[in-house]
Amino acid sequence: MRKSIFRLSGDIALIVALKRAGGGVIAKGGEALLAEGHRVMDLSRPEVPVDRGWLRDSGQVTGPSARGNEVTVRLSYGDSRVDYEVPVHERLDVNHPHGKAKYLEDPLKESESGMGDRLARRIGKTLA
Repeated sequence: MRKSIFRLSGDIALIVALKRAGGGVIAKGGEALLAEGHRVMDLSRPEVPVDRGWLRDSGQVTGPSARGNEVTVRLSYGDSRVDYEVPVHERLDVNHPHGKAKYLEDPLKESESGMGDRLARRIGKTLA
């Protein structure tokens, strides 16, 4: 399972706002991370191989969950109807008429650039 970790940094105004928010920053960070998770999921859906559409329709973003200073949001595909999401995602040797392998990993990798800035902006807006 791929795990991406981001450290937020920003201008002085953002840092001051984060300090003023105290414990509320974890909740605001969770909201920002959830919005970013939905953004990545929206980018991934067109890349999901489609036969009946069950795999594509099973995409979900869950969270945020906080544990100490760590906030987690989970992006996944698969549900009670779909138990084949891992092989479809991982098998690069299969040609899909619609969609492709790495349908979640590739959009996540593409989103990593600038994600920290987008998160900082979202958090900054809610704290201003």
